[in-house]
Amino acid sequence: MGHDVLSCARRRPGAFRGARSEGLFRGSGRRLLHSTRWGVSPISGTSTGPGELRPGASVTRSGPLMNGNFEYPPNQSQMSGSTVTGQNAIPYWTTSGFLEYIGSGQQQGDMILTVPEGAHAVRLGNEASIQQRISVTPGLYYCITFRASRTCAQDEKLSVTAIPVTGYPTQSGILPIQTVYTSCGWDAYSWAFKAEAGIVSFTIHNIGQEEDPACGPIIDAIAIKTLNMPQPTGTDNLLTNGDFEEGPYIPPDSKSGVMVPPMDEDDVSPLPGWKIMSYKKVVKYVDSAHFAVPRGARAVEMVSGVEAALVQEVYTTVEGSWYRLEFSVGDAGNQCVASSDGYSTSGMKVKASAGTSDTTVEVNFGGNGGSVRGKLEFQAPASPTRVVFESLGYYTKADKSGTLCGPVLDDISLVAIAQPSARRLLLVETLGVESSECGLLGRRRKLIGRSEMAGNVRRAAVFLAVCLAAQAASAIQDGLLPNGNFELAPPKSQLNGSRVMGRYAIPHWEISGYVEYICSGQKQGDMLLPVPEGAYAVRLGNEASILQRIPLTRGAHYSVTFSAARTCAQAEQLNVTVAPESDILPIQTVYTSSGWDSYSWAFKATSSVVSFIVHNPGVSEDPACGPLIDQFAIKTLPPPQNTKNNLLKNGDFEEGPYIFRNTPWGVLLPPMDEDDYSPLSPWMVLSSTKSVKLVDAPHFVVPHGGRAVELVSGVETALVQDVRTVPGAPYKLEFSAGDAGDGCVGAMTVQVYAGHGSVRVPYQSQGKGGYKRASLEFTAVTNETRVVFVSMAYNLKPDGTLCGPVVDDVSLVCTRKHGARRLLL
Repeated sequence: MGHDVLSCARRRPGAFRGARSEGLFRGSGRRLLHSTRWGVSPISGTSTGPGELRPGASVTRSGPLMNGNFEYPPNQSQMSGSTVTGQNAIPYWTTSGFLEYIGSGQQQGDMILTVPEGAHAVRLGNEASIQQRISVTPGLYYCITFRASRTCAQDEKLSVTAIPVTGYPTQSGILPIQTVYTSCGWDAYSWAFKAEAGIVSFTIHNIGQEEDPACGPIIDAIAIKTLNMPQPTGTDNLLTNGDFEEGPYIPPDSKSGVMVPPMDEDDVSPLPGWKIMSYKKVVKYVDSAHFAVPRGARAVEMVSGVEAALVQEVYTTVEGSWYRLEFSVGDAGNQCVASSDGYSTSGMKVKASAGTSDTTVEVNFGGNGGSVRGKLEFQAPASPTRVVFESLGYYTKADKSGTLCGPVLDDISLVAIAQPSARRLLLVETLGVESSECGLLGRRRKLIGRSEMAGNVRRAAVFLAVCLAAQAASAIQDGLLPNGNFELAPPKSQLNGSRVMGRYAIPHWEISGYVEYICSGQKQGDMLLPVPEGAYAVRLGNEASILQRIPLTRGAHYSVTFSAARTCAQAEQLNVTVAPESDILPIQTVYTSSGWDSYSWAFKATSSVVSFIVHNPGVSEDPACGPLIDQFAIKTLPPPQNTKNNLLKNGDFEEGPYIFRNTPWGVLLPPMDEDDYSPLSPWMVLSSTKSVKLVDAPHFVVPHGGRAVELVSGVETALVQDVRTVPGAPYKLEFSAGDAGDGCVGAMTVQVYAGHGSVRVPYQSQGKGGYKRASLEFTAVTNETRVVFVSMAYNLKPDGTLCGPVVDDVSLVCTRKHGARRLLL
């Protein structure tokens, strides 16, 4: 490409879910004018010419906004190349900031820019925005649909806002633009709002801050639709919009459906009655004109695996009464195939939950369309009842494009039934009741006597604090933290079922809030709770935390490794803190089939004793709903050093976080801000929620040495290092790319960027290990060059978990010969 594509990649902290906002721009200090060149745009089925506009016209029918496809071009006098220089240059729109008018086939470096509809689109640069005033009916609900494409390799985001002109609260949402659901590079997105006044200013704003001011998403085909808010059909169906017939506008020529984004619980949903619960992932709204739909004209495709849940709250259930949930599960006829390793095939799985019960339905129609009916009978534990659907795996299309797809849902109903016969009852164990195995608590304690611990827990805590203070001069050794695997149990007198009641009850730890001591094999409803190491782990409920004071060497850098598992359908997060450092880690468990992942986090010790805190910031209806954590270890991170023949530091990835010997799934390196400490210093992981995986030779095939990095998150994550260079000097970057021998089969591609150069390395993986050497010769443009590695596709194991190409043995040297050519060995 013509510029350093990922040199502008930065992860900006903050939620990616839709959020209401009192201001249009976060921290920008600017607001857009509310006037347009052509007046007010009514909602109409077709776009008319500028001379045909009737300002203040009443709402007619759904369809494209005025010049929503940007086919009416700006006046040439208000253009500088492709840059739009006039605020009112584009008919019907007001613009602000660096905005380009893009023609189909226009080039950006080596990349041809495509347009989904017609011949033109617009690109929003840093802090740029585009706005149109729309005539609406106060009190009604509306959904905006538009298409967007990324033009840079990093995650991009768009702020979508509806501002009433008469002072009502602003409604705003932030949409992640990922384009991982189609092979064409364009996705259609939807966003909904309630009209508080007769005229609203609809704005799309690029909130990204990039080094290249032109680096931003392309948008096109903006349309609007009035949302009819369907009501439950009485006793025939307690659910609202169970057939998904009411939803966002789907362009007639769109073969890729429309993305329904994640949202806060008080947001207006583009899919009335339903919410998408996720951190940044979506579900896809599909139509019968382009997909196989089980019933009617519309359905929902679960394209994001366990990262997104489709949810509806039912307020008409009665506590203690029985209900039957029925639904259709199938495939959308879009060549979305089940996972296969060549010997056996597993279908696409959907988990349906209601109350404290759940069921799993598996389908395998070969991507050609088809559906089955699923059923769940349950007793409502409370009112309202939350109905949840999630896909239990990741799936990709048979065209090997690496685009995500998934099972399709439709025709969902919920009805009251009489109490089933005894043989059909779903036996749901009460959460927190000890099983026979967990009844052995206390018998396994060997280092601390139960009677002594029960007699004076606080005295033990004081004694521990004194011991830690005495040991401050000699820092803790690398390895498991004291009682880091929680095998030293609380005294039974400090337990209420599985809940830990005493603040200092767990030896070596201090707790706050709703914390549970979990035994391996303990049940939550019908789900068994596994423990990755030993017999015990802890679960953090709403706003709960666990703390340990650790003696360290002041000024040294450390990495903490721990294992975590989700126990609820939504994406969960953990806040990890060693003051003054603190970060939010997304707990997704999408990289292993066991449900457990190991995570790493790094910090600098600012004192000789630090307080290490893990906190669950989530707020759920069930106070016990939270992640399981186990196996806490620490490792000292020595300062990375240059080697004689390598300008990159830690190019072989040998220096990184602690990896447990008994865990065969490696350690995830989380996304980070550029000023954060890295567990794989000086490499950074740039993403919003996704990770890369550090793998070891005992459990994986590693090209060189004992460690390597597996790029498990497709184009959503970049592995980056900044290195000092001399402008105008020639350099050569060499590296190994292959597979980790972990059963990840298929076509893999690693894209590498340095300066203005790039190289794409294809690798056909058999999942058994292997690699190839590749190189990139480039000329440095500045005194600091960013080296970037990205996997260009999503790869999946047969069990539906994410995997990807492995990168290792990376070196950078200055060459005598000025080389701008690309070389692939």
